[in-house]
Amino acid sequence: SFIVKNHGGLYHVAIATSCFFFTGAIYWLIIGTAGPKYSMWKLALGSLFLGAGVGARPHIIVLSIILYLIWMKLVKEKGTSVKNAAYEGFALSIPFLICLLLLGLYNYLRFESITEFGFTYQTGDINIMNIKPLDMNNIIPNIYLLLLHLPGVNSIFPFLHPSVPLFMGVYKAYYIPPMVGLFAATPFVITPIIGLVLNKLDHYSASKINFPRFEALIMTSAAMLFLLPLFLYSGCTLRSITEIAMATIPISTVFWFYLCTKLSLKFKKILNLYAVSSTIISIFFGFCLAFYAMRPFNRHS
Repeated sequence: SFIVKNHGGLYHVAIATSCFFFTGAIYWLIIGTAGPKYSMWKLALGSLFLGAGVGARPHIIVLSIILYLIWMKLVKEKGTSVKNAAYEGFALSIPFLICLLLLGLYNYLRFESITEFGFTYQTGDINIMNIKPLDMNNIIPNIYLLLLHLPGVNSIFPFLHPSVPLFMGVYKAYYIPPMVGLFAATPFVITPIIGLVLNKLDHYSASKINFPRFEALIMTSAAMLFLLPLFLYSGCTLRSITEIAMATIPISTVFWFYLCTKLSLKFKKILNLYAVSSTIISIFFGFCLAFYAMRPFNRHS
């Protein structure tokens, strides 16, 4: 929110909008399939949110595959008739397709091409059209910068700030602004790994609650599809961390709640201690990044 408030740039607003619609789509689609009776209007609302999200970040279109996964689940579990399956399919697809139709019309009227989202005309510190925008060679540097890169430390308040790794400066076809990796800025997303390790060490199961496999599949597949273009892109920005956090925090929360019901008291305390500590760290990093973003000479990042 501090990035949007301070910068007011279209890139930042687009990311904030995509976070809203992406989260809303996952929420409505999951609760629409919860319980013995599925809600057609909730499924339709989830489809609408997903379609609206494409208008903010076009690569969300790849998430349309989760609509098909949900429809297959509905058909398989209910043994539904062809008529009911068609109704469910319409609820999941029509709002999404209407959004795509309107967006394609808008693109055509503005750019004379239904597939042109303005990418060709974007401005920035580099001309993105002079390099290869999506490249498999970008995966390794993006994984490091977006996930693993540590912040810089100095004596200037608030002491922690994004930094540029010097050893990556020679990669001229790759745009590297000051960065902080997700694992450093939002360590809560590591909770599933911590919880699974504790579960291996714990020989006592305190709960018979089943793991929500389908919900986890939807959120995990959506996160992977949503984030893939970011890891292929020829550059990264600090604002991209917002998208990655938005896609990974929900699934981390699901694992946290499930493992808390399963672990014994001793291991549950360890997991909760990590969750609380990592949340405090995230708040502190957010505070530091807010001060960093408000500096006039850092507005480009």
